[in-house]
Amino acid sequence: MCLEGATDDWSVALMTEGGTLGELSFGREKPMASFLVPAIRDVLQSSGKTIKELDAIVISSGPGSYTGLRIVASTAKGLCLGSGHPLIAVPTLKSISWQGVKSQAYDRVIAIIDARRQDVFCAIYDNNGTEILAPTLLTLSESCFDPWLGGKAMVCGNGLHKIDSFTWSSIVEKGSPRIAAFSLFPLAQAAFDKGEFENIAAFSPFYMLPPNITQSKKD
Repeated sequence: MCLEGATDDWSVALMTEGGTLGELSFGREKPMASFLVPAIRDVLQSSGKTIKELDAIVISSGPGSYTGLRIVASTAKGLCLGSGHPLIAVPTLKSISWQGVKSQAYDRVIAIIDARRQDVFCAIYDNNGTEILAPTLLTLSESCFDPWLGGKAMVCGNGLHKIDSFTWSSIVEKGSPRIAAFSLFPLAQAAFDKGEFENIAAFSPFYMLPPNITQSKKD
């Protein structure tokens, strides 16, 4: 069972090596705090599966939305503790990059997630999935990717809409902006095969930014 909550567009997917058994995707109109558990239940029911039949619970570990990552992590921990299944955490930016990495068609895959203003959460990978730039908070500019634009590059993730005003956007290939639960599966499968599981009690998402708290204007 894969759970993606790093952005406002969150999703749940039940995956096997043979493909997707069930998936539900939502946006802001369905707040995760209220709809995540019912969505998990609905995906299981529509697939004819139970929690006990799963092999692992997989989550997107960040960076991304503080609230979304926190809700997904706490829900996943509860499921793991109740079922005895292991917890697998997949770095969000690495899962986004997989669409470009698996094709072996790009020298660089730049994964970006929309953050505040002109900022993005960003990481860069080579065509083997090796991390070239560790996840960081980056302010987009004309020169921000200069060291990595040699050769063929793909940019992917839900921050794509922010790059069109820069001249370098015309020399990169644009991948999918979608950040979805099913994208977690390839890296989660590799982690499962290696027995790379999280300590459920100690695990905390990689938030990178503190929660965006708006102060009251009342005196």
